[in-house]
This record gives sequence, structure tokens and C-alpha cells, in this order.
Amino acid sequence: TRIYQHCTNQQVLQAFHIPDLFMARFSFMALHIWMCKSRLVLENQKAFALQTMFEELWLVFHQQMERDNVAQIMLNKYLKEAQQLIYGQCVAYDISYSSIRNGNDADFVGALWRNLYNANQDIHTAYLFHLRDYILREVKRIHALETFDSASFVWTVPLPPINVNTSAAIPFNKAQFKKPIVNPKEFRLTHGRKL
Repeated sequence: TRIYQHCTNQQVLQAFHIPDLFMARFSFMALHIWMCKSRLVLENQKAFALQTMFEELWLVFHQQMERDNVAQIMLNKYLKEAQQLIYGQCVAYDISYSSIRNGNDADFVGALWRNLYNANQDIHTAYLFHLRDYILREVKRIHALETFDSASFVWTVPLPPINVNTSAAIPFNKAQFKKPIVNPKEFRLTHGRKL
């Protein structure tokens, strides 16, 4: 699908410094489904399209587990954990995104930091704000369309990676990003496994 192609594109991953790990890419795909969801919920007849996108995400997960030679008996357990994780991330994005309308993006940026970067203190804040701006732009584009079809929507390929050596780092204040709004069960299966 277009979401899978976009979210596995190395130029896109590098632009946001998304770790080259399966679970990071998987969460990045889920973030794009969440962006589509924000439009699809406005169109009640599109519930099937949203369900199809999530089913494709679970298929990607299942195929990766098979490539990693995960025992068949464990697949359902890991899939259930992955689903809890992704649904928890979507709820965190929903709740924190609503605060942007009030001019407060700290909750949303914090949700991105926790879910895509595993709360890594070493991530340069410029990547977080670059990702926030990209999401706001893409959501605006999705909502501006007369009709929306995720299969034909062309995602913007972001500008080349930010040169963090020359850009000023915004001081990273962990307290600014608050504790998780939603704290889904920690998912450890392949989070640290590089593919």
C-alpha cells in the first residue's frame, strides 16, 4: 500500500530520524493510519476503509514475525500485544492532538517522542518539531480533499534531513512533555531488534 511504501522509504525515515527498527517503522505506519483516521471518522461510510488499513498493518506485523522465525504458537500473543500498543498510541494522539487547537503542542510532541522515539533523551528536539510540522501539514492536506482515498493519496516526501549540527537545539525539558496520557502495556518483542 502507499502508506507502507511511504513509511519504509529511507529518505522519509531519515528526515525524522526514525530508528531503523521494525517496531519504530511499525509505529510510524500506525501514525499515518491515525492521520487518515482523523478524516475517515468524519465520513461514517468509510469505517470499512479504516478497518482495512488496520488489517494491512496487522498483516505487515504478522509477516515480519514469520521472517523472524517467531514460533506460530506465539504469533497471536504478540499480535494482541502489538494491537494494544498501536490502539494505545492512537488514543494518545487523539487526546493530545486536541490540545493543539488551544495553542499547546507539548502533549502531542510528547506523545510522538514516547511512541516513535521510545522517550529517547538523545533525540534532537528539532526532529520532534519537524515531525509535528509534517503531521499538521499532512492532516490539513487530507482534510482539504473533497473525497479521501488512502490508496490514492500521495504523501509528501519531507525535505532532506535536518542538519542537527547547525540547527539550534531547543532545550529538552522532559517535564514539558508530561507523563504518558495513555500508558499501554510495554511491548518488548522486537523493539530493539534491528532488521
